[in-house]
Amino acid sequence: MVGTQAGLWVLAALPADTRAGKVFAGNPACWRGGFSFQACCSLDSGPEGNPECFDAFYTYRVCCTPDGGPALLADCRSPDELRSLPRPLHCQGTPWVSADDWEAYFHAHQLSQLIGTSFKGWPNATDLMSRANASRGALAASKEDCIFGLVAVLLHSLPSLEVLHGDHAAVQAFSQANSLRAKSAALESLDCRWNEMINHAMFSHYTLLFGGDSRFTARCPVGAPRIFVYDTGNISDNPLTCARTGFWASEVYIHRFLRHSACREHDWRRADLFFVPAYLTCWELKKVGGLPSERKAREAQMLADRIEALPYWSRRDGFDHVFLFGASAWQLPRWR
Repeated sequence: MVGTQAGLWVLAALPADTRAGKVFAGNPACWRGGFSFQACCSLDSGPEGNPECFDAFYTYRVCCTPDGGPALLADCRSPDELRSLPRPLHCQGTPWVSADDWEAYFHAHQLSQLIGTSFKGWPNATDLMSRANASRGALAASKEDCIFGLVAVLLHSLPSLEVLHGDHAAVQAFSQANSLRAKSAALESLDCRWNEMINHAMFSHYTLLFGGDSRFTARCPVGAPRIFVYDTGNISDNPLTCARTGFWASEVYIHRFLRHSACREHDWRRADLFFVPAYLTCWELKKVGGLPSERKAREAQMLADRIEALPYWSRRDGFDHVFLFGASAWQLPRWR
């Protein structure tokens, strides 16, 4: 389909002037990725062309009629403005990432702000990031061509990097994105694509998950309990992925808040409470959800035994240990 489900995003409608003797070929911004005026707009396919080409945004009227219908989302900058921008804001393409790639990516972000979390038309941000960062030469060229596009795809790719290469890879990419942004701070206010088109709400929780939110790390209030936070390994890994599971993401956010809190106590002997992070919703959905019931019960028992074997559990028989159960199902049947 043209539009969101095909990963295509277009500029403002530019209806052709048939009265000037020009052959009308539809809205040229609609024809990418193998779609064409002939394939989509021919009345041989029906009174409104080929329905497989269109969706709620990219309609027959917008793409195939001279008046163009309602205007589509437009780029925030004009060609004249582009010429006055510093080179790292041009996004005109490199041998690794084309100008069309960047244009599609920025417009996907713009559409996601309009549609919300149901938006499904993303290009492959991880592939785009890999190409932009494929080598030293590719990275240098991407910095010089589209610095804030590079920052955005790095941030966008963090959940995928976490799944493919682990938490450490995601943290490294987050640090790289922040470093690139800091070094280009003087240009940030000049880039309307970064400021207006990029959906920053997608990344707003990263500082909490990675410990960069000073509201929680600056100081521990007087009289607040000192909390020892266990490292529970793969019971609490992949925070970016698990933080996208609705209400149950509280399992992740409370853990990461305490992990980076100024009230965290690293010496167990001085701790008032012991927090045991366990992303049980992710464990349920991603690790054991498809297992037969008997196998799942054994896995739950192993998980409970693993928690009871924590090194400081026996100090007070677990009474000073804190858990957060945000899952929709109770995964530890012996714990009541």
